[in-house]
Amino acid sequence: MGRIPERVNRYPHVVLMVGSSARENFSGSIPDFSGINGLLTEITLNEDINLKNIRNYQKIVKIMIERKIPKDSAIVAIGPQDVMDLAGFVAATFRGGVKFISVPTTPLAQLSKSVGGIYGLNFSSSSNTIAAKYFPCEAYLDSIVLSKADREQIKDFIVELVRLGALKDSSLLNLLENYADMDELRKPDNLHRLTVRALNLAPHLICRKDGDMDPNVFGNSMGELITQVWKGPVRYYRLMALSMILESFLADRSGVSTRSMMERMRKILEKYSVDPLRLRDIGQENLVKVMRETYPDQGSLSIFIPWSNEEHGTVSLSQDRFFSVVRSYVETYELSA
Repeated sequence: MGRIPERVNRYPHVVLMVGSSARENFSGSIPDFSGINGLLTEITLNEDINLKNIRNYQKIVKIMIERKIPKDSAIVAIGPQDVMDLAGFVAATFRGGVKFISVPTTPLAQLSKSVGGIYGLNFSSSSNTIAAKYFPCEAYLDSIVLSKADREQIKDFIVELVRLGALKDSSLLNLLENYADMDELRKPDNLHRLTVRALNLAPHLICRKDGDMDPNVFGNSMGELITQVWKGPVRYYRLMALSMILESFLADRSGVSTRSMMERMRKILEKYSVDPLRLRDIGQENLVKVMRETYPDQGSLSIFIPWSNEEHGTVSLSQDRFFSVVRSYVETYELSA
């Protein structure tokens, strides 16, 4: 991180946004920006469940307007995924877009936000409803982030690796299957190898031709419905683990050959104790109700699914079929547990 102040000397004004967790966990690593050539506006973002909302976005934009921050300025964001989302959305939309430099401080944020993509805000109990596609001009990935990650953060990292492996490159799944346990996976060389492999895949998922299916919706379609029912805080890995397996199960029970990939993902997640959120705790009837309210005119839910041999497709389920398969999922994986 120490090179960042030198790199931003070209900008007349720098807006530094630092997450509260970064202040706490990386206090000795966050560089001093006080000696940069341009003006500096520093904003600390308090990380809670309401961070990524319109009100916080408005507060930041108001500060930037009051400071007369010009178009040719830069935003530097240091923090985990939610900080990247809020700062990236500000960068994408302020004065038509300003330079964005990302410094993600969790392994998951390194994978999902360092190369760019979608930066979103939550609105009306819906995650990332207001979003912009944007790409940072620079990103800094520090090995200290991997060395300081706790087991919960590594689980977030693992579930995203599983998702990328199912979508694009099964060699990622091979690596996860070959490590003996969490302790071996957490060795610095192994974390570095996994990160580099995954980051090489990310641009292939973000940059696609118009009309192509969006692979990044895998896990997110069901995840969006689940978060509307489960309104409390939940770890990313618990939500995404349930979403990916449930979507694969829905496709399998609709006649698509997803079982091999689904069982492979389940075994990897179980190996590293990446336990999914339980659907019976959410309430399957509540999930079906939200599905019907979210898609009142469509009569069906379309989900994007990877199956064997890194092939993908879309599966549509009627509302009645959705209820039947969701109930079957609970009976198969949760009541027997």
